[in-house]
Amino acid sequence: MQTSDITVAGFSDPRRFLPEDESVADYGQLLESYVANLAPADALERRQVELILRCDLDVDRQHRMIRERLRPDASPAQKSVDMISGLRALHRDAVAQGESAKSAKVRQGQVQVDSARTTAKISEAYASNRLSIELHQRELQQSSRRRCQEINLLFKMQDRRR
Repeated sequence: MQTSDITVAGFSDPRRFLPEDESVADYGQLLESYVANLAPADALERRQVELILRCDLDVDRQHRMIRERLRPDASPAQKSVDMISGLRALHRDAVAQGESAKSAKVRQGQVQVDSARTTAKISEAYASNRLSIELHQRELQQSSRRRCQEINLLFKMQDRRR
């Protein structure tokens, strides 16, 4: 089933409700797979499939928002520091390729230190954004609950139709 067929078949135009960072083509492909798996027979069931998909999108969106809140600060000064660190890491790796296995172990220890620093930065981001993260987590739970309710309602509708 083509995306244009889905729109003609009575589904909403995703450009009306998708944020700019979400793909209409991806939405269409996902909708096609939902339609294939859930086999809606009439307008009411098609609408229910669309509501299930929107709940799934909201779950994914909340995960992205939480991940963004946990991202260490990316101010312009921080971006410069990250670029310099990246260049140093490339240089260190180039030098380390010519060294012995012992220096490789030292390099692995450095990676662990960098990982610990990243964890600390993420912890700081969590502490400074705790309230907004909690809000997104509540929204995530509500979206998941709504999704389950929409799926149950679709199954009830399909059972009643049979």
